[in-house]
Amino acid sequence: MTYKIDNINWKLIERENEKLEDRMFVPGMKCLGNKKLWYDKKERIAVFASRSQDPVVAIAREHWAKYQGRYGKCIVSTFHSRAECEILFFVLTHGGSAIWLLGRSLPTELNGICKMALRQKRLLIISCFNRDHHTRETSRYCAHLAATKSKHHV
Repeated sequence: MTYKIDNINWKLIERENEKLEDRMFVPGMKCLGNKKLWYDKKERIAVFASRSQDPVVAIAREHWAKYQGRYGKCIVSTFHSRAECEILFFVLTHGGSAIWLLGRSLPTELNGICKMALRQKRLLIISCFNRDHHTRETSRYCAHLAATKSKHHV
């Protein structure tokens, strides 16, 4: 299946991804973006952020995410909470890369930052389950996958 978000050539990306081994991806999983992020030996950081909003923590989180982006770090998460989405935004905006694990189907629309990161091959979106909404179980599975694929946890 080819996804059309703006004018990104997904068929070309799919052909490049076919060259990589699919040892981690099981039937039912769908990917959008650069699979090399998954297979690289590059150090990854799993991000788990609380839903609580503390202004002091938000400022520290923003500075941390910008730093990770400037140094080209790769973060892995479900990016479900608002805090995790902010981290994704700052990391991608400042040049970092990300692996986004979804406990539901692939999104039909993406914001401009994610589209730009996909074009620059700095984002991989993985749909672990083909469903409209995530559940507690699918979220736990994706969080566990993020933790096992990362060397550091934040």
